[in-house]
Amino acid sequence: MKTKNRIACIFNYAPHYRRAIYHLMAKELDCDFFFGANLLSGESLEKMELSCLPGFRKESKVLKLYRYEWQRDVVRQAFKRYQIYILTGSPALSNIVFMLFARLFGKRVFLWTHGLKSLEDGKNPLVRFFFRSAAGYFMYGNYGRTIMLTYGIPEDRLFVINNSLDYERQIEVRKGLSLTSLYADRFRNNNPVVIFSGRLLKGKKIEMILEAQSLLLGECPFNFVLVGDGPEQESLQRRADELGLAERVWFYGACYEEETLGSLFYNAALTVSPGNVGLTAIHSMMYGTPVLTHDNAAHQGPEHEAIIPGETGSFFSENDVLDLTHQIKCWFTDCQDRENILRKCFRVIDGCYNPYYALKVMKQVIAGS
Repeated sequence: MKTKNRIACIFNYAPHYRRAIYHLMAKELDCDFFFGANLLSGESLEKMELSCLPGFRKESKVLKLYRYEWQRDVVRQAFKRYQIYILTGSPALSNIVFMLFARLFGKRVFLWTHGLKSLEDGKNPLVRFFFRSAAGYFMYGNYGRTIMLTYGIPEDRLFVINNSLDYERQIEVRKGLSLTSLYADRFRNNNPVVIFSGRLLKGKKIEMILEAQSLLLGECPFNFVLVGDGPEQESLQRRADELGLAERVWFYGACYEEETLGSLFYNAALTVSPGNVGLTAIHSMMYGTPVLTHDNAAHQGPEHEAIIPGETGSFFSENDVLDLTHQIKCWFTDCQDRENILRKCFRVIDGCYNPYYALKVMKQVIAGS
C-alpha cells in the first residue's frame, strides 16, 4: 500500500453522523482511516458501517491507562510513510505520544478539535505540548477558536469547519416535505408546536419546557413533542401530569427514520433545548425549524453558533424559566413569517454547516500548509 502521498486520518471513533464527511474526505483528500473501536465515556453513539468506507484500514480498541485513554495502533502510524495526518483533537495519551514522534519526524499533523474548554485545562504540561504542536486546527466553532487564540495559538493556524450531518440525504428529504395535519390530528388543536429531539437526560433540563408550557396556558398555549427516550422519561411524564399537561405533551419516543424526523421538525414551530444544544440545532434548521436554547456559550455545543437571534432562533438566560417562557412567547407572537424563517435556516445550513463547506476549508488549508 502506497502511503507517502496519502493522508492518514486517525480518529477516536466512527460515529454514524460523520458518514457523509468521511466519504467525501476519502474521495477528495485521498485518505486512509484508522478508528477507535469503542468509547470509554459510555456515550451511546451509533457507529457507521466501516466496510463501505474507501480507505478504511483498521479499527483498534481504546483502553484506560490511569487517567488517560490509550488507543491501540495510533503511535505506530507516526512511523509510516504518511507525511500529513488529521488527528482527533483530544489529548488521549496515545495521541500525545503520537504527536511527539510525528514532530520528531517532521510530519504535519492537523487536529480536528473543539480545542480547550478553558485556559485552566491548558496548564497541564502534556495537554500544553499536544495543543501547541499541530500544524493547524480544524475547529468546530468560533467560541473554541477564541479560547485557542487566548491560549496563544496563532490565528493563521485556526480554521473553523463547523459540524454537519448527512447533508445529501437530508436535502432529498427536505425537498419532499410539506405541512401536514400531523400535530393537529394528535393534539386536536392548531396551537403551535415546540419540539425537543434527543436523549431524555437530566442535563438537558427538559422539565423547564413543561414549566414554561404551564405558565403560558392562559395566553399563548402550545403543544410539546419529545422525540427520543432516556432515563428521565418517567419523571417528565409525572411532571406533565402534575401540571395538567398530559393532553398537550406527546412522548413520541426514539425515531431514526430520516423522513419521519424531517416531517416532525418541519411541522413544528420551534425547537427548544434548555440544557444545551448540539447537532440537534443543525438537524432542526436543516428542515427550517428555528432553535431556542440558553445563552452561556461556555456550557453550549459549538452548533449553537448557527443560531442568529430573531432569524434562526433565539437565546434565553441560562436556567431562567421565566426568561425561557418569555422567549417562547416572543417567538410565537413576533416571528410569524414562516417562509422567511425557513429561508434563513436553510441559508445557514447550506452555507457553512455541511460536509462540502468543511471539505473546502480542509483542502485549502492542507494545500497551503
